[in-house]
Amino acid sequence: MSLAEILQYLTLALSIIALLGHGKNFFSSGEKSLVARIDKAETSIADHEKRIGGIEGEMEHLPTQESQHRIEMNMAELSKEIAVLTESLKPIRANGELLADLLREQVRKS
Repeated sequence: MSLAEILQYLTLALSIIALLGHGKNFFSSGEKSLVARIDKAETSIADHEKRIGGIEGEMEHLPTQESQHRIEMNMAELSKEIAVLTESLKPIRANGELLADLLREQVRKS
C-alpha cells in the first residue's frame, strides 16, 4: 500500500466520522428542546403542587357539611329566642316612653 492509498482511506474514515457527528447533532437537536420543555413542565407542576397545597391548607379551616348544618340550626334557634326577647321588651319600651313623657310634663310645669 502506498502513501496515496493510505491517505485516501484516512480521508474516507475522517469523512465518515464527520458525517456521523453531523448526523448525531441533527438527531439530538430535538432532544435538547424536549429536555427544555420537560424542565418547564416540571417547574409548572411544582408550582401547581404548591398552590394546591396552599388551597388544601385553607380548606382545612372551613367547616364540614355537618358542622355547617349545626351552625344553621343554632342560628335558627337564636333567631327564635331573639324574636321572643323583642316581644318581651315591647312593654318595657312603652314604660320607658311613658316615663319620658311624664318627666317632660314635670319639666314644663316647673
